[in-house]
Amino acid sequence: LLKSFGVMKLHDRQAVANILTRSVRQGAITQAGCVPADFAVQGERMPYVVRRLLVHGDQPSSVHVQELLDSLKIARRVCPELADATGCDVLRAPKVITQEGCAALRRAVDIERSTAKDSVDRAAEHQRNVTAIELGQLIGVEVVQRLWQLPIEFHIGQIFQRVEHFRVEAFIRRYSIDTRPWNGFHKDSAAVTVNVALADDVAHGGGRLLAVFDGAVQHILRHEGEATVHTSTLLHAVTSMTWGVRYSLILFFHHVGPGASKDADDSTTPST
Repeated sequence: LLKSFGVMKLHDRQAVANILTRSVRQGAITQAGCVPADFAVQGERMPYVVRRLLVHGDQPSSVHVQELLDSLKIARRVCPELADATGCDVLRAPKVITQEGCAALRRAVDIERSTAKDSVDRAAEHQRNVTAIELGQLIGVEVVQRLWQLPIEFHIGQIFQRVEHFRVEAFIRRYSIDTRPWNGFHKDSAAVTVNVALADDVAHGGGRLLAVFDGAVQHILRHEGEATVHTSTLLHAVTSMTWGVRYSLILFFHHVGPGASKDADDSTTPST
């Protein structure tokens, strides 16, 4: 195969082969329709209860909250709000981003994305980081301002009294069976997360947002442009893709106290 591409010398072929092997392991290259090697290893190492939910696609109602928490070794004394599974609010806002805006974001991550290691599972992230200015160019400044207001409108924990008192980390994420097929159970590091579906859930197979709230493990079924807002206490995951591509826009709102310095970038506050 390498000879057919003009790579003739043995040491050159070995070097290229090593690069290809490393790329496959990192999820940057894979055979179409095949789960990347790092995710295959993840699947094998998952607790059985988690694998049922994320990989096998079992109904969330078939798993009791405590059974899931036990399998993840989340103890009540370590994380009482998760063990009780009652203190996590999930708030929803429909049609925050227009169809045209969602399409623009999908195109953006299709054209350019990073395959650096994800902070949660260390697999290829398949995401495109964007600033407030870039978002404004893609979906419109008024839409960006609306997104920035969501944590304030919902009064989550009363932690965002003023727009100036947070900074935002934004990225577009892309899921498919042969790139990033799922995302394991985790909590976000940000104080508040705004997660926007960039396509209807019925536009792809699998890739359902799964969360622990209201005393149960539940799917959160979403429509294109719909935002899901939650705090860092929410335990959530994305189930395995089976076909198509899943897209989402993620906004992490990090709390910054009055008078504290913020990162010197243009992702902090949207402007007209």
